[in-house]
Amino acid sequence: MDITNSYSEEVRKAIEADFLLLDNDHKNAFLAAHNFDSSMPDFTNATLAQLWSMEIFMLKSLSQDQLSRRMWIIREKFRLQAGDAVFGVYLANLPEAITDKALKQGVSSGYC
Repeated sequence: MDITNSYSEEVRKAIEADFLLLDNDHKNAFLAAHNFDSSMPDFTNATLAQLWSMEIFMLKSLSQDQLSRRMWIIREKFRLQAGDAVFGVYLANLPEAITDKALKQGVSSGYC
């Protein structure tokens, strides 16, 4: 399995798990937006572009608290896609409010 297929499979698994966590209104909106007619869609044949579109939809469905708690997952997906060099530059240039340290403090204090 080449790296693109491997990565696509990881994204597919994450989207399947994320879909299960959506509330009914967001599930229905997701199904309509991505032309699925089943209450449990089959993501097997989705392209990487389609998977990213689905991921963006799901991220927009999250509350601020949920999004803050998932920041590390999102960052890891970005690192896998962009590579370590680009990811290192990204981390070095983060605003203070969204560094790992700030996010960890926010989660532990209960504000996010």
